[in-house]
Amino acid sequence: MERSKKLKEGASEKTEEVKENLNEAKDEAVEKKEDMRKKVKRGNDPCRKGLNDIVTRFRQGTGQINEVISDYTSEQESSKKDKKTVEKPLVDVLETNDTVIIIADISGVKKDDINIGISKNSVELTAMYKEDPAVEDAKLS
Repeated sequence: MERSKKLKEGASEKTEEVKENLNEAKDEAVEKKEDMRKKVKRGNDPCRKGLNDIVTRFRQGTGQINEVISDYTSEQESSKKDKKTVEKPLVDVLETNDTVIIIADISGVKKDDINIGISKNSVELTAMYKEDPAVEDAKLS
């Protein structure tokens, strides 16, 4: 009989311990719920943050696409205005850790007749060729 009494007491103690643990877990869950409600009211909930990140990246991508389209359409418009043949010279691009070197083969053009345009993602070289290059004392070999 004494053994059954000890078993009942042990079971009662365990029951009380489980109830305490359950109450602690319940209190912790209520706290977390309140914290989450406060974050949602302030606009700091994880779902909103993730959505804001996606929208920001989308806007950045849209900006880059618009830039490329703008560069392309301005090139098309300038070529329509000139209605001259646009020649693209051979170009080498060398890149080091901190420098980009562009070497372009533009023969027959004076330095003053070359324009360089730099945008966020591109470099544009424009050379104005003279109709008839001035050649003096030249011999054909």
